[in-house]
Amino acid sequence: MQSKQSLHNSRQAFTLIELLVVIAVISLLIGILLPSLGKARETSKRIQCASNLRQFGVSFTTYAGENKGYMSSGPFDNRIRKHAKGYQLEREWDRRPNDRRGTVERIGWVHDIVKYGGFRPSDLLCPTAPAQYNQNLHTARMNDEGYGDPYTQETRDALISKGYNTNYTQSWYMAYTQWRNNRIGQTGQPADQTRGVVGPLREHAMQAVSTSVVPILADARVDASSEDTNDTIDLIGETLPACKSVTDGPNWRDGFVWASHDFSDFGPAHGSKPGVFFRGHDKTQGNFLFADGHVAVIEDLNGDKTFTYDSAAEPRDNGGAVYPDFDSSTRFTGELLTGKYR
Repeated sequence: MQSKQSLHNSRQAFTLIELLVVIAVISLLIGILLPSLGKARETSKRIQCASNLRQFGVSFTTYAGENKGYMSSGPFDNRIRKHAKGYQLEREWDRRPNDRRGTVERIGWVHDIVKYGGFRPSDLLCPTAPAQYNQNLHTARMNDEGYGDPYTQETRDALISKGYNTNYTQSWYMAYTQWRNNRIGQTGQPADQTRGVVGPLREHAMQAVSTSVVPILADARVDASSEDTNDTIDLIGETLPACKSVTDGPNWRDGFVWASHDFSDFGPAHGSKPGVFFRGHDKTQGNFLFADGHVAVIEDLNGDKTFTYDSAAEPRDNGGAVYPDFDSSTRFTGELLTGKYR
């Protein structure tokens, strides 16, 4: 006759079938929960990125209130030789021509925040961007027509440790406003930052356009599979992808019809879409900061990992280009001072 203890032990034991059922249920629950947890983490990081951009926006507005409406002192670029006339740091530079410190340490929007903003841009990086460094921190670019003694990786890294790094891309509007002569077919980046362009964006330059539609900073396009110095940063012992620093300026086409700004250096840093893998990553969403301080998400609908216009499409009736990823009526892309596209 079986004892009470043995009967008790037999009732506590799992059969093989019961154990397999429990394992199957747990596996099913994990399979259901993991994608949801992954999406929640991604959403959290996209929100963190948007918060970073809003903090930058507050800093730009504060800076403008103390600097005659300038939202920044210009692009984050050691190669820049001159900036807008009338700006205080420009006058300091003119008075002290023998001061040969690198320009990124004394002028440009990253410098503005390091010196006046109360925080370090390098602490507010987009957490999911395929690149965590700016292309203008490549030592070859820093030494290309730059000021001062040549940068080494060590002296460049010392700058990064002080906060001089960002993986967001500045819009051409914020860096230069617009060409001074928009009828001679300029494109890309200006060779003369004093006479060729108006200069860093000022608040009064947006009188003809709502500040709510003027992009000033956004997630960057990244060519993660490229080895070109325009797309990488040279760290000690390795080379990593780097983000674009400033979007290119507007082009002319179709018989000198004003073409909309080239946003090809803006790109997605969030979300993902199965099977859509290009430029070394699968991101599909980009955060954009606008001049009024709000942040909006743009979806990469055509899978090219950028937010630029379709060069093959016929211009709109007003001369503006067609953008596959968004309605251009909600994102201004024309001539900033006049609000026109021609």
